Amino acid sequence: MKRITWLKMLAILLAAGAILPLLGHALLLPLIARDRINAVLHAAGFRSVTFNLSRASLWGIEVRDLSVDGSSAANVLIEYEPQGLWQSRLKSITVTGAVLVVDPTYRLPARTQQTDDAPFQLPLDRMEIRHSAIVLSGERIPFETDLIAHQQQPYEFKSTLTIEGKPLDITATFDPAQTTLTGTMHSDAIAGKTVAAIYNLLRPQSPLSVDGSVAFDGSFNWSRNGTSFNATVEPADIWLSLPGPTETNLGWFAGVLSVEGNVRGPTAAVTIAMDELEFESESAEMEIEGLTGHIELTSLSPLATADVQHLKVDRFRSGEAIFRDGIIDFAIDPSGSMLVEHTQWKWLDGTLSADGVRYHPASKSFEMTVQARQIQLKKLLELFAEEYATGEGRIDLRLPVKVSGNRIFFGDGNITGVGGGTIEIIDADAVADSIGQSADSRDANVRNKIVEALRDFEYDILTGTLVPDPERGLLTNLHIKGRGTRGARQSLDFELRVDGLDDAILLYFGLRQHLAVN
Repeated sequence: MKRITWLKMLAILLAAGAILPLLGHALLLPLIARDRINAVLHAAGFRSVTFNLSRASLWGIEVRDLSVDGSSAANVLIEYEPQGLWQSRLKSITVTGAVLVVDPTYRLPARTQQTDDAPFQLPLDRMEIRHSAIVLSGERIPFETDLIAHQQQPYEFKSTLTIEGKPLDITATFDPAQTTLTGTMHSDAIAGKTVAAIYNLLRPQSPLSVDGSVAFDGSFNWSRNGTSFNATVEPADIWLSLPGPTETNLGWFAGVLSVEGNVRGPTAAVTIAMDELEFESESAEMEIEGLTGHIELTSLSPLATADVQHLKVDRFRSGEAIFRDGIIDFAIDPSGSMLVEHTQWKWLDGTLSADGVRYHPASKSFEMTVQARQIQLKKLLELFAEEYATGEGRIDLRLPVKVSGNRIFFGDGNITGVGGGTIEIIDADAVADSIGQSADSRDANVRNKIVEALRDFEYDILTGTLVPDPERGLLTNLHIKGRGTRGARQSLDFELRVDGLDDAILLYFGLRQHLAVN
């Protein structure tokens, strides 16, 4: 009996020798946990850390009122198995009531460098964030998320990030052996508020506001050698606004925008594909329909393209002017300037084009010579001289234009009739008096014939000049030669002058509030 008693006591002592250290650790856990949390957060580079330790046990730690460098969380619950505790392995982390403030100027200090052959360990099975918000560029965005990690290499993650009630599904795979991270992202509707907050974080000097939402599909592949990615974005009546002295807005209503690229250090190869995009800007009095094409970028900073890029536009409205079936051939060089090698549009049943236009973004300036060919005289007169004349025929027009900042300059241009046509002078009596004086004839019969001819005139020659005048604006001087089509069919060779064409051009193209004539 004594032997059995001593054996029992020995067993109890052995058990006590195993249990007492555990009990000691359990009793000291609050102190150990508080010290460990502080050490981990400071080692990660955070400078200001405060929290209240609610409880600590062999199965979990609960932290309340956590504050880390401006961000905070009402409650953080960290759960683990007892055996996992000694392996620095966590079962789950649940965060409630977090406010994550993203400061674009904040930089973590350099951490202690680990050796390349140090094995990567993922110490977490699951993470949840509930009833929380992220603050980007001063914008508070509610969000929740689940993150599930599978522990076998390569590690797989699945997460649903809910932003303003809209889910963003994220999957990712991390291979520590190859040091690669691949994944996908999908959302049927990312709120415009979120898009704006991310943009403003990257470009705080020009804040943007966005209403509406976009559908998003994307994938990425990151490695030490670089990053490849692709994304497809579709709008749901999204409006973008840039505040300023005159607010600029842009609505995107239709079409698909795709981006695919590879970035390796300072070099990049990015392709932007546009398929039937539709835009509208109320502030710029502009509409774009059917914008289609590809842009291949060879550099993101500075922005540069590969050779000449080609875009087409079904319809473009600027002010009252409507252009159709447009083509734009352009290139952006490493200096940041854009060269439009050729652009051409259908306008007034003819074509409007320009070649060799270089835009300098630093000075916001460009020069071009606008060429209009075979445009309808009737429609041109209706737009710019309906109070003077109507007519039928076709003309060619050439006009140099220079824009610098918010100033526009017109050069000397010319007008040439293509073949013959007809013209009807509205105030034929006033023009007849002018012609009579130049011919030094006051005979009433001759004057009546002139008036009759001007009211229904067939021209063989129609030419003109466009000359800027500091007092009278852009002057249009027309030389017309032909004859009347009725009665005496009086032959005439006369000139017409129209003042202030520059103001009419700015009004017609919706540029009056943006540009002033020099």
